[in-house]
Amino acid sequence: MKSLKTPLILVIVFTLLSFQSIDKILGKWEIDKVTVNTVEQEKEEDRNYIEFLENGIVNSYITNEGTIDTEHSGTWIYNEDEKILTIKEEYVPEEQYKVVQLDNENLIMKSVNKEEDVVIEIYFKRK
Repeated sequence: MKSLKTPLILVIVFTLLSFQSIDKILGKWEIDKVTVNTVEQEKEEDRNYIEFLENGIVNSYITNEGTIDTEHSGTWIYNEDEKILTIKEEYVPEEQYKVVQLDNENLIMKSVNKEEDVVIEIYFKRK
């Protein structure tokens, strides 16, 4: 019986750890900066947010002078093993990002782009 307990405990621990990582992505994130090929881009709008909901829904907002200018909805899936975040929003092609950093305060994503000469990194702060 002892030999069954150890694998079961390991499965439970790894399952809980994977939910913790996915839970970290949930919530509202504000874009802090964007780089294209390591060159920081100038912010055009006042605030840009992305919100990941528990049910796999993603909402993104572009605000201008405090009011929401543009809002998009879609779906998201996070592949924990590969650290790949897939986002599909209406009117926007499906995009994949490599999650470079994810903790309680920061989310850094790098585009997984077929055009290897363009690398986009998006830096978020928890809102």
